[in-house]
Amino acid sequence: MSVTVTPDQLDGYAGQIRANAGSALQTMQEYRNAHCVDYTGLTGLLHLLRVPLGVMSDWGSQLMTAAADKLWLTADNLAGTAQSYRDLDLAAADELWRTVFDAPADHRETDADSPATGYTRGAVITLAVPAPRSDSVEMVNNVYSALELPNRIATWVLGWNPLEKGVPWAIGEFGQLYRIGEAWNELEHAFIAIGTDLTTGMDTLSVHWDSSESGDSGASAAFDHHIRESWVPAMNACGQLCDLFQQLCEQMAAAFQEMVHELLFILNFYGRKIKAAAKVLTELTSLSFKAVWNIKKLVSALYHAVVDLYELTVLKIEMFVECAETLVAAGVALRNHIRGDFEVMQSS
Repeated sequence: MSVTVTPDQLDGYAGQIRANAGSALQTMQEYRNAHCVDYTGLTGLLHLLRVPLGVMSDWGSQLMTAAADKLWLTADNLAGTAQSYRDLDLAAADELWRTVFDAPADHRETDADSPATGYTRGAVITLAVPAPRSDSVEMVNNVYSALELPNRIATWVLGWNPLEKGVPWAIGEFGQLYRIGEAWNELEHAFIAIGTDLTTGMDTLSVHWDSSESGDSGASAAFDHHIRESWVPAMNACGQLCDLFQQLCEQMAAAFQEMVHELLFILNFYGRKIKAAAKVLTELTSLSFKAVWNIKKLVSALYHAVVDLYELTVLKIEMFVECAETLVAAGVALRNHIRGDFEVMQSS
């Protein structure tokens, strides 16, 4: 069996792996803590999403921690392999040269440095901070406009404006969901960058380590397979998971927008009917058939507005909750897959 190896090169790549396990993944973890669990503005109905968003964030954190731990182990094993090569070489050299030559006792050898070159300090992770968003401002103003008349009446009766703080709290800031999604998108590219960095380092190491003979796989081939067929796909899979989290956040935001827009449509539709009937009533000077007819229209419009708003609100909230539960279920299924619950059903 022929072995071509430069132990310093193995140490060099081990250092690159440690850099990814340390600084790169640590930077990503800190970024996740700052931006993927920022629930500012998720009030009212959006508050329901804090639980599934937390599940997503916890899974992302666990994956980063597991990746860091396993990369450290891979780096330690590679460094140990380098030391094993040195130990084997030392033992062989001692056996040969001590039996052939007898060096003077005062002789000291001169060590020439052979530094490993071509390795990086880990993937360059540059994560952009998602810009603040205020997507709900126009929607809040539309609700104010649709409820202007009943709000005036309520303000006159109560002595304070019930919509002033109630509407912004109820609607919240759904743009924050897009912001969290953008943060997951940044982490997606970061995972892919680590995979690319591992590939680049393996390309460099492969030139300096070859323990194969006649096509048989040796330690170098096994390690090459471990990096290229295990670690690189794993980093890409983590990136794909972050992309899934981004899409789920955007789906939640879109579903919430749709719900509020439909509620606004009903408010505006029946609001115009109520205003028209109320206007006619204010212009009448006596109780007549026309007055009675407009009173009937006013009561009918109010009744249908309340009924339709209630039914649509219940329907949309149920849909929104189902979306949130889908998000959680996807996370649990992924967890089960990662921990190997389906391995017994896989063909060997």
